[in-house]
Amino acid sequence: MASINEILSIGKGGMNVSKALLSIAGTNMANVNTPGYSREVIALESQPFASLGVRSTGPNRVTNPFLSDSLRNINGDLGFYNGQMIPLTAVQPAVNDLDGTGLGQALTTFHGSLQETTANPASEVQRMALLESAEFLAQSFRNTSEQLVDSAEKTRDQAEATAEHITNLAAEVASLNKQIMVLDHHDSPPNALKDQREAILLEMSELIDIDVLDTNDGSMSVFISGGRPLVDHDLASTITITPSDPPEGTPANIEIRKPNGQKLEALGATGGNLGGLLEAHNEVIVKSMQELDQMAFGLIEAFNAQHEQGFDLDGNGGENFFTALASSEGAAALIAVSEEVKGQPDKIAASSSPDGVPGNNDNLKALVGIQEDDSVLGTGRTIMQAWFDIQVNVGSAISAAKLGANAEAASREQISNLLASEVGVSLDEELISMNKANQAYDASGALIRAAEEMSDVLLSIVR
Repeated sequence: MASINEILSIGKGGMNVSKALLSIAGTNMANVNTPGYSREVIALESQPFASLGVRSTGPNRVTNPFLSDSLRNINGDLGFYNGQMIPLTAVQPAVNDLDGTGLGQALTTFHGSLQETTANPASEVQRMALLESAEFLAQSFRNTSEQLVDSAEKTRDQAEATAEHITNLAAEVASLNKQIMVLDHHDSPPNALKDQREAILLEMSELIDIDVLDTNDGSMSVFISGGRPLVDHDLASTITITPSDPPEGTPANIEIRKPNGQKLEALGATGGNLGGLLEAHNEVIVKSMQELDQMAFGLIEAFNAQHEQGFDLDGNGGENFFTALASSEGAAALIAVSEEVKGQPDKIAASSSPDGVPGNNDNLKALVGIQEDDSVLGTGRTIMQAWFDIQVNVGSAISAAKLGANAEAASREQISNLLASEVGVSLDEELISMNKANQAYDASGALIRAAEEMSDVLLSIVR
């Protein structure tokens, strides 16, 4: 049979636990609208050393590691698609012919002007129209190239800013790890710091794909790009975009530098917002720039070669129609009507023979066929088809990004709601908990009063 002291101990323990339950419920209710707050609970256990009664431990955060990991993964996928859409939406006007001033329209106008000139090769008016359409075509190539270069530079700048932000977040996680490792074994766990760290990890997951490992010492290790360490206990790596000062049209990659200075390349896909930016930069914008340069260079080479085989109105052999270039690199930004032909319609080599000037229009017919020749670019595609491929590539990437973003946004909302239902605060549940705690407190108080009455009775008997 329990002694009076033991009965008093049981009552005291019950009152202490009830007060702890009331305190936790009050804390939860006060933070019902606090972003990132995880509901706290206390655990009940028997008093140690075979004593009667109960005591509380904690408070502990309510967590669901599975849902948290799922939410971070979905966040990374959503960030990837959003990262793609930003630069791709900006680059779309560069390849859009809907306003009638794009490169596709310029190619069509130039081709049509060539055909019209074949009908009247001696007409100075028609020849001037051909030169004007050539100038318009060259300017369209240059404008499109300039827009693509500008989009590439802005996308790279955004990628560099994102990489810097990820580095700063990693440093914050490392700092929180250090604080949590110190405080985690104290009587009052650092739950607020853990909530703060979880919020940072969720933000980071949208910027780059991460894998999180919960260690035994209270810290969280973070890995990226196929297992490269970003945060290890209280140490954080840095992320930069390489190469540091690239020429136009150079693909961008990430470089991870560990705290000891060791540089590591990514082992896998980057993912997240940063991965989407790099994917759009490397696989769409840079490739479009390269294909545009090949289009311009192929046109210049083929047109000049054929033009040189003809004869102008004076019976002289044809010269370069476009300014000759050494390679395709930057060709779209450099294409121009040559100085030998520019503003001189009589220099157009329309004839295949010097006899009977203006001669026939056979060389003009050959020039017309260049844009319809699928061997000019060496890819089995005509110049117009190559331009159409660039448009399709950009349009398809935008459509895929929009569809992916919509799907992942719906998934994130669903997982977020599931996680909130488990770790978030319900006012109804906390009110019920407070009511139970009050009842338990009253019951413990009644027990103590009964023990005191028993003590008084025993003392009166002894006297």
